[in-house]
Order: sequence, then C-alpha cells, then structure tokens
Amino acid sequence: MDADHKIAMFVASIDDTLRMDDDRSGDKPDVRRLKLATIVSRCGWRKRSSPRMEYLAASLSAAGLSCQPALTDEDLGLADWVRISRALPAVPTQSAPAERDVISYIRVNHRLIPPLDGLGTDVTSEVLLPSGRRVDLLFKDPKRKRWIVAEVENKGLRNWEAPLRLLDYLKEISAKMLPAGYEVEGMIISSDADPDHAARLPSICTPFRVQWLTFRMSLQLQHAPGSVMFDAAAA
Repeated sequence: MDADHKIAMFVASIDDTLRMDDDRSGDKPDVRRLKLATIVSRCGWRKRSSPRMEYLAASLSAAGLSCQPALTDEDLGLADWVRISRALPAVPTQSAPAERDVISYIRVNHRLIPPLDGLGTDVTSEVLLPSGRRVDLLFKDPKRKRWIVAEVENKGLRNWEAPLRLLDYLKEISAKMLPAGYEVEGMIISSDADPDHAARLPSICTPFRVQWLTFRMSLQLQHAPGSVMFDAAAA
C-alpha cells in the first residue's frame, strides 16, 4: 500500500471518528488526540519531515480538519500530542509581546496580578547568578522566608527546555545564594502550555515546589472625553 493511500485512509478514519462523535455529542466540539509518532506511523512513514507534514496538513485541511499545534511546527516532536478537530485554528487578535516587555510588566504590576500579589513586594528582573546566567524574575518574600524564581516565555512550550532550565536555577540558588532558613520555589509563566507538560513539571523539578502559569495580555483603547470619533465609513 503506497503512502498516498495510507494518508487518505488516515484522514478518512479521523473524519469518520469525528462524524460519529458529532452524532453522539451534538453541538459539543470533538477532538481526536494522537501523538505525532502515531500519526507518522499510520501514514506509513518511519520519521517526520517538513514536506511530509505539509502534505498531510494540506490533506487534513482539504477534509475540513485542523491540528493544534500545527503539524508544520518545527518544534513539534514525535512524543508530542496533536489535537485534530473540525474547529478552525484559533486566530489571535493580538500578537504576544516580547518576553522582556512581559517581564517588565510583571515586575511593575505584580502586586495587582493574582497569584503574584501574594509573593511579597521585593521583585527583581534579570538577576545575575554566580554561574553568569540570568533568571527572568526573582521574588523575595521575607515574611514567609522564601524566594520564588520565575521563568517567562512568550510562546507555548512543548519541550522540556524551560522546565530543566528552571530546575538548574533552583539548584544553583539553593546551593549558592539562598539565605539560611529560606526555601526557594519556582514557576514558569508562558503564553500557553501543554497540559501534559504542566502536569509533570513538579516531578521534573523535585524536590522544589513549582507551578506553571499562563498569561493573556491585550490592549484596549477608548475615546477620551471630548474626543472626536473618526467616521469609519468615510475613511
């Protein structure tokens, strides 16, 4: 059986499964969740490549199906989960800001942002460690005798780079910087997160307490009192 036929069979099987789910659940959106390795295998391939992923994505799109994350995402690994559904991919209304802007915003406004408002008043950005590396944010909470390290990412994460980097920071601070009697905790703050990775973060960063937060930022404008509104129809 050639690859084209296997791809057609795979797309048809996903389409059939979602149709049956549609009949059972009514208006509820249905999703088929598969690891990329499973998708690649079912299409008759032994490994992924950009041309193959582009061809498969086009075949799924032609059947009215979409994937999150996109199959053409270069950061997508064989162990990562892919969600296939009839829903169109979400189109962000505003692009994510640069990481340095997110870091600066959190540093200035953290006392107004739950749950960061409970981490004390002392927060510093771009903190230099003895190794020469820098942590994005360091909260110091003397009342509860703890430091909290925050790693900020302006994109969704589907690999272990940031969690392992956070673990290295926690180990170094615990060994070389932490005052006596204090504990150090950690968090990742990103624009999106894979639920499987977020759930496994505590086990990756054992014995430290860690959590994963996601953020949404947007800018809203309104006319100042007395301002003249442009006539959109005349523009």
